[in-house]
Amino acid sequence: MEATQMMVDIDGDVLVFLELAQFHCAYQLADWCLHHICTNYNNVCRKFPRDMKAMSPENQEYFEKHRWPPVWYLKEEDHYQRARKEREKEDYLHLKRQPKRRWLFWSSPSSPSSSAASSSSPSSSSAVV
Repeated sequence: MEATQMMVDIDGDVLVFLELAQFHCAYQLADWCLHHICTNYNNVCRKFPRDMKAMSPENQEYFEKHRWPPVWYLKEEDHYQRARKEREKEDYLHLKRQPKRRWLFWSSPSSPSSSAASSSSPSSSSAVV
């Protein structure tokens, strides 16, 4: 069985186990099920939306409080992604507007004594136009 298929089966089973554990006062199992659901909150909600909505109000409140990733993180990540995309767009437009730079290399036409001095300084032998 594929790992992702196995996780889907586990997530569905955990929802059933949670209800049974809470009904039978199996507190450790219920705590583990709550932890598992909160840790995999987005996947569980995506795969089992009806089951999640059918949970007791206490469980739904617990999920919202302890879910991972938390809502504030998702909002911050969304803001970051939008800002990054906007920055990349601005950088692209800025680079597009910049003229192409050409490098020209030449040697200074001068006497042999001054050419020795100019060859020791690399900035005098090239320029950006």
